[in-house]
Amino acid sequence: DITFSDDPLRMLRYIRFATRFNFLIEDETFEALERNAERIKIISGERIAEELNKILMTEHPSRGFVDLQRSGLLAIIFPELSQMDLVETKNGRAHKNNFYHTLEVLENLISQTSNTQLWLRWAALLHDIGKPKSKRWDPVQGWTFHAHNIIGAKMIPAIFRRMKLPMDAKMKFVQKLVDLHMRPIAIADDIVTDSAVRRMVNDAGDDIDALMALCEADITSKNQQRKQRFLDNYQLVRQKIEDLQKKVEDGIITSGKLKSMIENLQNQLTEKSKDIEGLRAQLADKDIQIENLGKSVTQLQTENEQVKEESENRAQIVRNQDTQLNTAYFVYGTNKELKEHKILQSGDVLANNDFDRDYFTKIDIRKTTVIPFGSKSAKLLTTHPEGSYTLLKDSKGEYTLRITDPNKFWSVSKYLVVRVK
Repeated sequence: DITFSDDPLRMLRYIRFATRFNFLIEDETFEALERNAERIKIISGERIAEELNKILMTEHPSRGFVDLQRSGLLAIIFPELSQMDLVETKNGRAHKNNFYHTLEVLENLISQTSNTQLWLRWAALLHDIGKPKSKRWDPVQGWTFHAHNIIGAKMIPAIFRRMKLPMDAKMKFVQKLVDLHMRPIAIADDIVTDSAVRRMVNDAGDDIDALMALCEADITSKNQQRKQRFLDNYQLVRQKIEDLQKKVEDGIITSGKLKSMIENLQNQLTEKSKDIEGLRAQLADKDIQIENLGKSVTQLQTENEQVKEESENRAQIVRNQDTQLNTAYFVYGTNKELKEHKILQSGDVLANNDFDRDYFTKIDIRKTTVIPFGSKSAKLLTTHPEGSYTLLKDSKGEYTLRITDPNKFWSVSKYLVVRVK
């Protein structure tokens, strides 16, 4: 407990080493991980992201993410992924556990692709991240996740920004693969046409090989006959991609001709979309009787869910207010770092409203009373009442802040700024 509490990053490192060297974590040590999980909140996003990257680059990263989930650490550092570890059942119909499906896809990708690069592994980890938000119950189809790839792609920038991952071409690569990962699956589940392959190649661009590798890894069906049909069709899709690329290279299809062909295919797609809408209208007419029969039951379920939702909303409001009252933010850094993030300007602390709030670490003042700085020099720049805290030196001469009276300490400001060297 002392080891993990003094430097919470050790918890991630411990899981990383266990993943890399295939160690089993002893029960006593794992219980210590669970007890100290909340302490990870004081660690900066950059340091957490570095450990996640190293776990992802191990031979079997799924082991690490399972241990992160079991210990409660994943829910804190990566809640979007943790929330996927859920199976709901309604009217005897359940959906698969998307958390473990994601890890299976990640392992498939690594096993079938030599030297899988980091950001392709991130794409595998995030390819279904939009499923919890897109999940809906349909009386006829059961559980659906329509447009989860689009929803997931929109989530990527916010996730990368919060986790201090690069916001450059690497993020856009992951976002593109999450957005397009359903395209090859849709093609492979139907008749593989040249026009569908051309559209996919045009949208994927230089990342077509990475997209195909990800989507082939996404074939995890337990129905062996259906799985084999997918794999056979994937080989046909790959062959058509190679044929198309060869035609472009040989000049058989010029860029202008390809553009014209794409526009023609898009027009055809529009017409097909109209036909689909017409078929949906016909299907809706045929389903009216079923809908009327289920209307009374659905209405009762809806009313019950509304009552539950209203009760939960009220409880959530109370929880949010309680969280807000007990939330504070701290940051420590050198003079240069504080100036770079506009926390320190012309000698004044938090003088303007344009300082970088994402640079601060968010904490619960009821739980966080000890903050190690890892520096032999520490000075509080924000104002906090005397007698509510002490600055202590450890055996290495490095400072740690111990808050003895949290309510008094945070009464003047909910922001703590400390300058270190």
